[in-house]
Amino acid sequence: MLNLLLMTIPNSEEEKKFSLIYNKYYKYVYGIASKYFDNKMDKEDATYTSFLRIALNISKIKDIYSDETYGFIAVVTKNICITMVNKKNRIKEVLVEDVSDIPDENNDFERIENEGYLLTTYEKCLKKLTKKQYEILYLRYVNDLSIKEIANIFSINENTSKQRLHYAKNKLSTLIKEEIENE
Repeated sequence: MLNLLLMTIPNSEEEKKFSLIYNKYYKYVYGIASKYFDNKMDKEDATYTSFLRIALNISKIKDIYSDETYGFIAVVTKNICITMVNKKNRIKEVLVEDVSDIPDENNDFERIENEGYLLTTYEKCLKKLTKKQYEILYLRYVNDLSIKEIANIFSINENTSKQRLHYAKNKLSTLIKEEIENE
C-alpha cells in the first residue's frame, strides 16, 4: 500500500516525509477507523483513503512530530470515516426494488462494495499517462529499481531519469486529484 501511495507524491523529499508519517501514524489512523467500522475491509479502506488524502496534501505538513500534524491526521481520518459511514447509510435506505432502476455506472452500492475501488481509480489514472511515464513509475515503485538502474534501462543519465520520474509522479498526482474531485 505504501508504494502505491508514494506514486502520488511529486518529489523524493516529500516521499521521505510521507514514509515517516505513514510508519508513525498508521496504527493511529487504523485505530480511528476502528471506532467507525467493525468490518476489517472498511477499516483498511478508510485507512488507505485517509493516507491518500494526506499524501495529496503532504506539502501542508511542516513537522511530522508536531501536535498540529497529529490533529491534521485525526481530522482527515475522521472526515473520511464520517463520509464513508454516511454513504453506507444512504445505501441502506434504498429499497431493493429501486436498485434495478439505478444505472450501473452511478450505483454507489456497487462502487463502495467493490474493494478495489481505489485501485480502479489508480488504474484509470495510470492509463492516462504516456507509455514512458507509466514505465518509469512501474520500474521505480513496482519493481523497486533505483534511479541509476532505471537510467541504465532507458540508456539515459541519472538526472534525466530523476526528472522523468518527477514529471510522471506530478502528472499522476494531478490526475488522481482530478478524479477524486469529480466523484
